[in-house]
Amino acid sequence: DRRLWGDTFSEIDILMVIALDWARAVGIELPEKAAQYRRFMHQRAAYKSAFAHNFHDLQIPTIKR
Repeated sequence: DRRLWGDTFSEIDILMVIALDWARAVGIELPEKAAQYRRFMHQRAAYKSAFAHNFHDLQIPTIKR
């Protein structure tokens, strides 16, 4: 399971992905397990929808998805 708290997606997963995205945006290399978790969360339909909704009008070239 790739969720941090139990068997279901939770608020802590949202906070962790935000922190991992920030780390990547400022050039911090992630440990492989953290990078795998981040990639897994980025594949969730809810993440894709939220990202498109929240950042549809922003150009953020430093964020590597």
